[in-house]
Amino acid sequence: MLLTRYIKQTSFLLLLVCQFACVLVQAQVVFNPATNNGVYELLDELASLRVITLNSVVKPYSRIYIAGKLAEAGHFLAGNTLAGANSRISREVDFYLRDYSPELNLLNSKAGILSQHGEKPGWGLSFSLADSSLPKQHGGSRISFDPLSYRYTGKILKIAVSPELGGRILVNNNGHVWEISGGGTVSGYLGRHFGFYARVCRTWESEALSDKSFLTMEEGNAWTMLKNGSVANTEWRGGISVAWNWGDFGIYRDRPVWGDAQHGSNILSGHAPAFPFIQLHLTPAKWIEFRYIAGLLRSVYLDSLYLERQTPEGDRARKYFIGNITTLTPWKCLQITIGNSVIYSERNINPAFLIPFFFYKSIDQTLSNLSVESGQNNQLFLNVNYRPVNHLTMYSSIFIDDLKMSVLFKKGQHNEICSKAGFLVAGWPWKNISLAGEYTRSNPLTYQHYVTPTDYYSSGYCLGSYLRDNSDELFFRLVFKPAYRLRLSAEYQVIRHGQDYTHIKWLNNYLLPFLGQITYKASQVQLNGSYMLFPRLTLHGGLSARFSQGDVKYAPLVFQGKTYSVFLGFRVGL
Repeated sequence: MLLTRYIKQTSFLLLLVCQFACVLVQAQVVFNPATNNGVYELLDELASLRVITLNSVVKPYSRIYIAGKLAEAGHFLAGNTLAGANSRISREVDFYLRDYSPELNLLNSKAGILSQHGEKPGWGLSFSLADSSLPKQHGGSRISFDPLSYRYTGKILKIAVSPELGGRILVNNNGHVWEISGGGTVSGYLGRHFGFYARVCRTWESEALSDKSFLTMEEGNAWTMLKNGSVANTEWRGGISVAWNWGDFGIYRDRPVWGDAQHGSNILSGHAPAFPFIQLHLTPAKWIEFRYIAGLLRSVYLDSLYLERQTPEGDRARKYFIGNITTLTPWKCLQITIGNSVIYSERNINPAFLIPFFFYKSIDQTLSNLSVESGQNNQLFLNVNYRPVNHLTMYSSIFIDDLKMSVLFKKGQHNEICSKAGFLVAGWPWKNISLAGEYTRSNPLTYQHYVTPTDYYSSGYCLGSYLRDNSDELFFRLVFKPAYRLRLSAEYQVIRHGQDYTHIKWLNNYLLPFLGQITYKASQVQLNGSYMLFPRLTLHGGLSARFSQGDVKYAPLVFQGKTYSVFLGFRVGL
């Protein structure tokens, strides 16, 4: 029965892909991971310097999108003496372009990729790379050491196979933790019709640095406990996609991120393990960009606990995430993003939620007859990104689970919202230096719901802020890049977490105090350094001083109490 249902759902998705493939396809989408990826930081810096225009609210970016932005930056820096005076940025752009040589051949004024991302010729990049000095991808088969990969480029097929390997050790007065990870990525393109990628990574840690209860930026994983107390996990990410000159459609298993942030988004953070989803992405005009995703989450609740269903013991409740997000760009310096989502728990997919452009709360109210126990949980969100002058980016995002207007201005009452505000200053007052700062506040019960299977979680990890509910954080980061391969940074962070509340049916949740009795508090100063030998090979290390107090369940053993840590590591492709 389950196999039959799975075959039917898979066939439906493949039929959609085939239908979209009949459209004139001109570009493909291959996601590039956002974690530990210096090219994302470079693009943020270029956007703050107004070298490029960038919609940074949704990540991960596709490889073609990154290649286009790097090419746009290369063109600007080559023709602008003021910006080109910073040789470090120019060399860093050229450095990363080596990794995107397969995508560069797909970038030209006829490929349609520019309009796909809201930049039609004449508004952004409008030159032919065939006439530029940027690196080109040669045909045939070759092994590359810069970056480390095997690449084949033919008339129809372009494919790259890259190994992934990493290791790190952390030592402090509480002990030490080892981590080893390895795997690989296969990505490529079939003509101008299809893009595909697959990434597998096996991670082993002597002690889990991420867990459902930890308040940490470490990526969440569904760990397998080993006999010696260590943990291991294998994660697959990947997808296939088709695209045309004003949009794309694909099926993926990945970690989508929604919301501008320098230290963890509060809308979709990518903190939870990867989950499967379909995505529709449209840019019908240069001032509007739309995305819709429909995903299958992993519930930790048994189906028999929800609405008293008679199911075999151990059957998990089905849990779906549906969301859309629209970015409006009235001016190049301003981007306003609005969106909404719904999490529902039903045995079958509800066709009403497969309509991409809906306001899902209205559907919920129709289906549930305004009952809170119906099995749907709705969210709203808003993100604003503003670059008023050279060097400065300001942004703010707000996640709304439940909004009551009468509560907004009442002292001692709080809506169920999580808000974030931050800034990035790049290249001022000195070149090669950037400063970022953020404040995040999450009110009580923001990511929870009275019907527990519809909370804003997957695999037990919060889909939104890693701080979860009833918390706040102050974060600053200073980055200095004295050379184009060398990065030095200093970070300061303070987090506070209050009491964990649960939804009670007849309780006025607006009266719950923010923080109240603080159950966990941590402050940290950290110094980091990294050097990139190649675009995919990085050596990194650092020092940290951390002080935490409160409930020990919120931090791994190695970070409890007052600790002074040293950490070293390397990454190949990770």
